[in-house]
Amino acid sequence: MGKLTKAAEMAAREEALKWFLKIIDAAGGAVVAHDGLGDATRAFSGDFEPTDTWNWAEQRGLTETGFDSLSETSSAKITPAGRAALEGGDL
Repeated sequence: MGKLTKAAEMAAREEALKWFLKIIDAAGGAVVAHDGLGDATRAFSGDFEPTDTWNWAEQRGLTETGFDSLSETSSAKITPAGRAALEGGDL
């Protein structure tokens, strides 16, 4: 990844978060990703590691993450704040 300015990095993060929420929404409000993350999360992360986008969404309260140790899968579910952001609110 090339060096991004702080403003460009923040804009890129927000764009990745928007795509992440859109993917979850298209999946019915929740996604399950094997091996921690799946191909869908890789597709929109751009310059960032997919885990970064997954973590940013959770840290901002846009999603909540679950983990099933038996199947070793992670899941992300849109929170009410994430729903509001998806529908045009601030990230």
